[in-house]
Amino acid sequence: DAIAWGRMRLRFEDLDAYVPKLLRFPFEKAFFDNDTESARQTVYRLFLRLLYCLPVGKVKVTVVDPMGLGQAIKPFLGLLKSSRLFPEGKALVYSDEIDKALTNLADGVEHAIQDVFQGKVGGWAEYNATHKDKSIPYKVLLVFGCPAQFSASSVFQLQRLLEWGPRCGVLPIILMGNVDSKSLDEKNRVLIQDALNALKKKLTSLVFIPEFYYGGIEA
Repeated sequence: DAIAWGRMRLRFEDLDAYVPKLLRFPFEKAFFDNDTESARQTVYRLFLRLLYCLPVGKVKVTVVDPMGLGQAIKPFLGLLKSSRLFPEGKALVYSDEIDKALTNLADGVEHAIQDVFQGKVGGWAEYNATHKDKSIPYKVLLVFGCPAQFSASSVFQLQRLLEWGPRCGVLPIILMGNVDSKSLDEKNRVLIQDALNALKKKLTSLVFIPEFYYGGIEA
């Protein structure tokens, strides 16, 4: 129910020691931040921690990097051809493949809620705890930037994933700047920008690193 993330110092009377700092897992909310080098480094560390903590073949990653053509995950490019880790086998850069991947992820969330959980279990963690022989892989969606390659359909699917994905074992991590207005006609630019602004408003209460806890004690 937690993964280690750095360490925490404990001091009490003669005691002065370090213990693992733990993050609640699975994460209850999606992560959102500006696309900066610092944010990317945090994503890399979180990605490595998930690979370390989850069984081989039980974590699958979808990468959307239309402007960087995959450079956003430069340290991991050598792993892209591993279908057990990256089902698409590449970083997605074109509108049609981005829309298809987001739709597939959103359809998977819908299937989990309606056909797998059926209102009998609370979500991914509870289901896997009682169905270890047919556990559901944890899925991570990494999105870097949002230019013209994001259609209105892609934005709609992303909204659904942000709202329902974490409960169903799909974690969206969004590092995003502004829409590239030079690549869009005015109607589509306004449509996508308005949708993104709505997303940002929903995410203003989120912090990039979730709350820490140790032994059930908030810290």
